[in-house]
Amino acid sequence: MAKTKSGNTVLSESQVRAQAISLRNAGKTRQEVARALGRSLCWVQKWWQRYKHGDSLNDKSRPGRPPCLNSRAKDLIRKAMGRRHQSCHRLSQRLKNLGEHVSKDTVHHYLTQKLGLGIQEAESPSTHHSAEREEVGLRKKVRLAHPKGLGKLDFLR
Repeated sequence: MAKTKSGNTVLSESQVRAQAISLRNAGKTRQEVARALGRSLCWVQKWWQRYKHGDSLNDKSRPGRPPCLNSRAKDLIRKAMGRRHQSCHRLSQRLKNLGEHVSKDTVHHYLTQKLGLGIQEAESPSTHHSAEREEVGLRKKVRLAHPKGLGKLDFLR
């Protein structure tokens, strides 16, 4: 059992389910159990039925969607973080050349969501910035930076 910052005990889902079964076995109605545990009647009924049929009180395994990035692709993206002037598109192309077919959106998602990088305006001299702006149209140069300073990655957006 875990405790919150305020010192309250937090029960795991399987512990709450076991408590619901215990209350039902003690003669409480579904409504009373639902009210006591802050759950819906449907939730109480579902777990009571599973218990009566001899099923486990644990969640059933779910296969889910396979990950888009394997460990090799993740390593390649992390290694590229130290290089300047990378783009999600370039990283995607580089991965494709190495046999890892990953979209630029997946690369961006991995950098921002999984590695915790946030988008910042890149610091660049105004002459370099204007020349770059002409070259890339209306896209702007941005920098992905880890909030704890663990890495940066410049790219064109």
